[in-house]
Amino acid sequence: MTEEQIKNFIDTELSYLNLNDKERDRYIKLLIKINNFIKYHRYTIDVFEYVEQKIEELYARFIEEGYSQEESILFTKKAGINLDRKDLTNNLDFLRAINLEKMALTQDVLFFRRRAEEAHAKKAYLVNENKKEDQTITNILRTTDSEFEKKFSVAMKDLKQKYPITEELKQVWKYQASLTDDKLLQELGLIREKLSYIYPTTFEELSVMKMIASMKEEEIKEKYGINRETLLQKHPLNKDTLNALRSIQLANNELIKKIFHKEKESVLQLRTITTDMITIANKNYICLKRGCYTKEELKELLKRKTKGTVQNG
Repeated sequence: MTEEQIKNFIDTELSYLNLNDKERDRYIKLLIKINNFIKYHRYTIDVFEYVEQKIEELYARFIEEGYSQEESILFTKKAGINLDRKDLTNNLDFLRAINLEKMALTQDVLFFRRRAEEAHAKKAYLVNENKKEDQTITNILRTTDSEFEKKFSVAMKDLKQKYPITEELKQVWKYQASLTDDKLLQELGLIREKLSYIYPTTFEELSVMKMIASMKEEEIKEKYGINRETLLQKHPLNKDTLNALRSIQLANNELIKKIFHKEKESVLQLRTITTDMITIANKNYICLKRGCYTKEELKELLKRKTKGTVQNG
């Protein structure tokens, strides 16, 4: 395959992408790179057929996502230059899940030259810390790791360990990416921007969100003591959180005040509330009533009793 043949292929079969001179040169280099890879591994693949098929798949993807024909052609052209990257589809799924796909492709952000692990870790950290205003394309996709570390006083190494990309996460991204805006409202009851701030990462979270979407406002209020909007702001939004809210809602206000030292309404409003938190708070309350001691305190108490300095009863 000669460079002249590549140029002819681009000018004819890919003419609908409306490539400018700079983009055309990038596609020429891309096809040469793919051809060299195929030759090196001795694959029996026709380069032109392979590239044409992948470009068509990208275009079909964007059309299915609900973009216009003009937008789909533009995004196909932008994303297509990264056809040599095996994680291209996965990265596009991630960008759509965090509601930055359109912006990243329109602005030609060089996201695909970096690892998705870093971007996901940044996004997950910002969601966990409830830093909604910081969940921008700049912080997640444009900043270097060192810039992010300096800005938020964190270590990217630790964040990547805490928030790894699992196979389940990839499937959760894929599911979200497959939904049009209308289908998203139908299944999860949310627009894409709101979903991106919740950023579900497990099937369990998706299941909980689907259940909440199917419930009436009155039912949510009666069962969990808060409205739908407040419930969707809980983090993590999983079954344990629902169980914790249900337990608190069933308890009377005086008991909650004794255990948490807060009004029941205030506890229900907490962004994070888990069954473990209830268990720990309850144990602390019991200890406060009966008297709890550390190992060292028990030794000292026994020593004092032996010396007769502690009164019985």
